[in-house]
Amino acid sequence: MDVLAEALRAHRLGGAVFCRGELRAPWGLRFPAGPGAAFHLVARGECWIVPDVGSPTHLEEGDLVLLPHGDGHVLSDELDRPFVPYTDLWGPGSGVLTLDGGGEPAELICGGYALDAGARTHPVLSQLPSLVVLRTVAASSELTPLTALLTAELHRVQPGGDALINSLMDAIFVMLLRAWLADRPPGLDGWLGGLADPGVARTLAAIHTSPADRWTVGNLARTAGMSRSVYASRFRDLVGAAPLAYVTQWRIALACRALRESGEPLAIIAERVGYGSSYALSKAFRKHIGESPGRYRLRNAS
Repeated sequence: MDVLAEALRAHRLGGAVFCRGELRAPWGLRFPAGPGAAFHLVARGECWIVPDVGSPTHLEEGDLVLLPHGDGHVLSDELDRPFVPYTDLWGPGSGVLTLDGGGEPAELICGGYALDAGARTHPVLSQLPSLVVLRTVAASSELTPLTALLTAELHRVQPGGDALINSLMDAIFVMLLRAWLADRPPGLDGWLGGLADPGVARTLAAIHTSPADRWTVGNLARTAGMSRSVYASRFRDLVGAAPLAYVTQWRIALACRALRESGEPLAIIAERVGYGSSYALSKAFRKHIGESPGRYRLRNAS
């Protein structure tokens, strides 16, 4: 099983481009904090990104930026430029932002990825820093054609364009994560470190494949081929959560996906993800998500 793909599929509600910026210096755009992950591609020129928390970073043509926790930020051609909220320039029916100061041109593609409530606590997403910068051309030849195609699609109207753009956004999200994980800081193993450990990886795959099984630390340890105490310690050190706490996280994530994507009765969902009754699932769901399954389903109805 591709455990990373399953984790992302369970927590993501989709990705989309919401605007393209055609800008000439001087310019500054303000993007507020939001519940999802913000995404920017510098398609032409250069600029600065100034997050609400953290240091400014200079960006060049081809660079990608992901703000996985949805932090507010400013994009501008120079530091300390006056800025306007991007929504002030976004007219009805138009996804193009224009600021023409007569100077050097820049083009931005801005989008985002909706994430469900559980994504904030999932180890693979929660360990990401507030700002992920990928120098595309230098760091990932695989990403370059994806970003070039995304830019081209946004400049033309073709049948199936929206579907292709959304698929490209999905692919770019995965490639961004791969690139960051391949170059993550030393010692930051976390959940992906667990996938690299043969014993822990076997139990992660088992949990993801059969969430409704009656998992205990003992039978997970046997699956890993370790003693109970060694396994529990190793799993917590690598994944960042106790084994049974992770089982609960995954069950709730699957319940969220089922509530969003199906009209199945709660009792059926509860049985499939490992709870004996709709009452038991509702109780756990409220504890971890902060609302009832019914309320969550209503808010996220497709």
